[in-house]
Amino acid sequence: MSGRGGSFRGSGRGRGNRGGGRGGGGGGRHPPGLKGAEIGMWYRNQSRGKKKQREISQRAVVSMNSQQASNISQLLDEVKVQEQEAAGPSTVSQVSSAWKAKCKIEGRVRDFYMSQLERKPSLDTFLMDDQKEKEESNVKYQEMQKFRKKLPSYSMKEKLTELINNNQVTVISGETGCGKTTQVPQFILDDYIARGQGSLCRVVCTQPRRISAISVS
Repeated sequence: MSGRGGSFRGSGRGRGNRGGGRGGGGGGRHPPGLKGAEIGMWYRNQSRGKKKQREISQRAVVSMNSQQASNISQLLDEVKVQEQEAAGPSTVSQVSSAWKAKCKIEGRVRDFYMSQLERKPSLDTFLMDDQKEKEESNVKYQEMQKFRKKLPSYSMKEKLTELINNNQVTVISGETGCGKTTQVPQFILDDYIARGQGSLCRVVCTQPRRISAISVS
């Protein structure tokens, strides 16, 4: 689902399509002059190339024109400035240092992977009530929602959560700023809370980076 206006598409992985015929669907005979193992290697490379092309063609795509990208970048900059003004540089520094000292990251990650998911009905109810209250009366939350709705990924929220719920692995591809790493995890959490399963939601973002990426899974 690509096109103008910042469309967004996710693709569920788990059911592969096998190409038929030698060389991944047939690509003609091998060049003259090849012998023995060279012929087999040629067909192998042809098959790999066709498989790679199929994978690329099946990836999700987000398209934005330069004006849309500029608008999103401006919105993000405005949010950052507002957060910095509200917190102040000294407060941000203190909170960051305290957080690093308190959280033993390696231990927390190890505990996360070793722990078993266990549903907690009381927590599910609390999260649902809290979410409903924020949607109805929390002005700051409502303003944040207005900003989120302007991102290209928001229009595909329902489709993305459906794909994620129905597939073990989902690859999402899109341009920088469309909301892959910032919005999709929030979509997952919101969906779990809305379905009364908030206590079962675990979202981990691995390998923090300072460069852009066009695909996440």
